[in-house]
Amino acid sequence: MLTASDENSAGDKSEADKGRATGRELRIRVAQEAEEVVKILPLGREFHEKSIYSDITFSEDKCRRLFTDAVSHPNRSAVLMAELHGRILGYAVSGSNFERLIG
Repeated sequence: MLTASDENSAGDKSEADKGRATGRELRIRVAQEAEEVVKILPLGREFHEKSIYSDITFSEDKCRRLFTDAVSHPNRSAVLMAELHGRILGYAVSGSNFERLIG
C-alpha cells in the first residue's frame, strides 16, 4: 500500500489545508480481490459518460470483465485504487494485453 505523505505532522493546518486529506487518510493500493471491482464500477460508468466515448453505450459487463481479468492476473496487470475513508476516489488499470483505463 502506498500513502500520500503527511506534510504537516505537527497537526497545525493552515486555513487552505483544512479539509484536505493527510497521508494517514488517503490510500493508494493495489486491488487484491476480484470482488473489489464492484467498488470501481460506478466510477467507471461516470468516467465513461464524461469521456470522448460517451456516445458508445457503457457496458457494465465488459467493465467488470476487464477489471476482474486485471486483478486475477497480477503478473501481467494491476488495478490501483485511491481511497479516502474507505470511499473510492479514483483508479488506474494497466497491463499487457489490456486496455488502459484511468479514472
